[in-house]
Amino acid sequence: MDMTQFTKEENEILKEFSKTGKIKTKEIFYTLYNKGLLGNRPKIWKNIEKIHKSNWEKKYTIRIAVPGHKGIYNIPKEQLQEKINELKLQGIKEEHISFNQSMPDYKIKIQGEIMEITEEESKGFPPGIYLTYNTIKKAMKEGFEEETLHAKDNEVIELLKKHLSPNSQLEIQNLINNFPNHAIEFSAYEMHIGDLPQRNTIIWEVRAY
Repeated sequence: MDMTQFTKEENEILKEFSKTGKIKTKEIFYTLYNKGLLGNRPKIWKNIEKIHKSNWEKKYTIRIAVPGHKGIYNIPKEQLQEKINELKLQGIKEEHISFNQSMPDYKIKIQGEIMEITEEESKGFPPGIYLTYNTIKKAMKEGFEEETLHAKDNEVIELLKKHLSPNSQLEIQNLINNFPNHAIEFSAYEMHIGDLPQRNTIIWEVRAY
């Protein structure tokens, strides 16, 4: 990875990652993700000033780069500042808040987390590729409240072939190869979506934390 693309502050955040190759904190994840280095993303805005300059009039999701804080979904543009103010009152710095387009959950095909567990780090758990998923056409958390399914190895490959476009299959495989023993959180949709062409799958998170 070309580290010259990062600022001095970002390189400081990535110091441990450059040694271990592991995404062990949300700060590391967002530093890589916001550079577009972890696959296909939804439309993203780093701050509310950039939103005001955009022509996106649909709903937004707030993402918070602080452990223990989940996203806030489906927020109308006119309510964003109020939500930001609430988060700041909770002690969350504005630089830890980012935004993306809210997704068409009614178009979900499959969503969940995939991970390759290697023998070196299996800790007695059988090595292999594991998928925890659901096919509910709702936001991921709500989907898992209704349905939680599991697959391993060849069954995982068949599910990806069934639900993901070829470019999205390749992207997931590359992430598995580059980040073994990391959870890769994704959602696949019935149409192409995101900031990269010919993909129907959004990568939400890649983590070893």
